[in-house]
Amino acid sequence: MMFMRGAYLREPLDENTRTLDLAVRGFFEKSSGDVSLVFQGKIPELSAKINDATFRVGRGYILVEHPAGLLITRYMPAEQ
Repeated sequence: MMFMRGAYLREPLDENTRTLDLAVRGFFEKSSGDVSLVFQGKIPELSAKINDATFRVGRGYILVEHPAGLLITRYMPAEQ
């Protein structure tokens, strides 16, 4: 989550960016376990809507659509 937030927290937050950050934090507070399971391939891809943000989580990526912009985070799987 910190790497995702780093993409938009560099600048002072306007109201749209604040609502995006609230949605991102709320999503991870609620769904971090499920995100981990999707990344591991143990459950199928998932989507969720929190306020004005739509989250799509697949194996290795999280996509967030929000009025403040489109946020795409790609995670590289670890060697096993």
